[in-house]
Amino acid sequence: MNQFVPQLMLGEPLDGSSGPPLYLPKWEKRASWCFGAQYFFEIFNSTSNETEAHAATGETYPCEPGEVLYTKYTLSENWVWTLEMGVKGDPARTSIIRIEKPFMGLLPPEQTQSWKEHSYSEAIANTCWEIYDLNEADEYPGTDMEYHITIATDFPGSFAWQDWGTEQPECPGHPNVTIKSNSTAKEQQITWALRAHHDHKRDG
Repeated sequence: MNQFVPQLMLGEPLDGSSGPPLYLPKWEKRASWCFGAQYFFEIFNSTSNETEAHAATGETYPCEPGEVLYTKYTLSENWVWTLEMGVKGDPARTSIIRIEKPFMGLLPPEQTQSWKEHSYSEAIANTCWEIYDLNEADEYPGTDMEYHITIATDFPGSFAWQDWGTEQPECPGHPNVTIKSNSTAKEQQITWALRAHHDHKRDG
């Protein structure tokens, strides 16, 4: 499994890596919003008979409500991916990772060695809201959230855009989720909204 992840984070997220040679993921407590570019992947260890998580990460930077974050994916002529995430108008806060080989070269070359292989010819874009360790309905965030996403290409007409869809969560007290998408030859605009249930009593 491969994920190129522009991550907006709060709580105790995966936001770091041990780096080479093992690229072990690291978690850190974050009391305020932050972001970073990440490549997360999993490898099956036949010796331990377990799937193991790995990560390569760029620098983590703080961000504030109201700021606009951008993500840029670039595939070079040499088949090297670069993932960039930053704050519009502030180049000093730019998180970058270069991914030269699938799985950061941890798999043997006879299994995989280049992004030009057919296995990696299709990419899927999506967005998700990950909240872990909730036990009660009133532990969900009590405010509405709305995400505006624009996906653009430098080669108009090169993508067959598809409408985005979503499913309602099943956990008690979950927010109501809606998603809308509009496309042109050059870009796709997505609005993803989470509306909190305000009938749960909250302390404070």
